[in-house]
Amino acid sequence: MTGGANVSDHYFAIPADNGWCDLSVLIEGAVVEQFLRWFDLLQKWVANEAKGRTSQLRRLRDIVKDWDGEAEGTDGKVRLLVGGPLVRRGHWAWCLRQDLVKAKRLDTVSAYFSPPRSYRRQMAQVARRGEVRMIMAGKSDISAAVDMARLLYGKLLRAGAKIAEFQPCKLHMKLMVVDDASYVGSANLDKRSFRINVELMVRIEDAGLAAKLRELMDHMEASSTPMTRERYERESTFINRMRWRFAYWMSLADYRISKVSAG
Repeated sequence: MTGGANVSDHYFAIPADNGWCDLSVLIEGAVVEQFLRWFDLLQKWVANEAKGRTSQLRRLRDIVKDWDGEAEGTDGKVRLLVGGPLVRRGHWAWCLRQDLVKAKRLDTVSAYFSPPRSYRRQMAQVARRGEVRMIMAGKSDISAAVDMARLLYGKLLRAGAKIAEFQPCKLHMKLMVVDDASYVGSANLDKRSFRINVELMVRIEDAGLAAKLRELMDHMEASSTPMTRERYERESTFINRMRWRFAYWMSLADYRISKVSAG
């Protein structure tokens, strides 16, 4: 099983009790062997870290850089992708970049949104030549995360992207569908997931699955408030932009700093 869900009783509460909206996926088949292989590598890395051995960050970088998570017998259409610090090629985000180059459609659900500028530029390009829909958090355990994302809406909206903020409860889902390729797992569309955090994402190339996941997003969009260009221009006052920018820069250090600062 993979996805974004944490393991905590309160996490699975209903929306009325301040629960979370997330996605977990049960996977069978050859990709399971890739999960086992990854956990074995990670367990050995943690054991060496506990022994205080040097160059562990470099070792982690090499594990991520050398990783090939293609599931046997799937012709490369099912892959367990990983991410970690100081790695570009082979990183899950590198694969996402390749998918975005010629993509005609992009649908995302992301609890935290602050991808590097180059990726935001690619998303805007997809919107200009096709269709982009993004469901963002309208509620979060870290209110600054909502402010941080709003700072970056403007150029995407002007490019033609549709943005909506999920309202029923806190959002923690991580889901991306690029044309017929679906990404599910732990990574947000934010700089920490792109550049720092150790992440797992499964990429499945299948038109039927992509269509089903877009149906899930249709359901979520119906429970979201659209962020139109008119609404954005109305709400992006000087004071709000300053607050959004402050949240954005604080988040680059750590979301917990943003939470304290916003409080």
